[in-house]
Amino acid sequence: MKILTHEQLEELRQFDTPTISNAIELFNIRLRTQGFMDPEIRCIIPYDKPIIGYAVTAKMSARKPPTSEQNKLLIKYYEKVKETPSPTISVIQRYRSFAYRLLLG
Repeated sequence: MKILTHEQLEELRQFDTPTISNAIELFNIRLRTQGFMDPEIRCIIPYDKPIIGYAVTAKMSARKPPTSEQNKLLIKYYEKVKETPSPTISVIQRYRSFAYRLLLG
């Protein structure tokens, strides 16, 4: 992975997420109907200006106690966060099945 300089990161900070997303769509990496965020996505810590950094992503579920394999994967996630260049942004998608959503209304 090519690491951007601090100056390059600051240059990117002037653009909001929709603008960056629209530009990436022009690369035709995936279908434009993939990768949408639903209304559940939210920032739990408000910022005055856009944040920028290297995202480390995961999907997690808390419906059942973790297996030993899942615990190993969690440790690998933490290791990946530690070895990712700064600034690092942790992005975790809560996973739940459709049937579970129906129960919540």
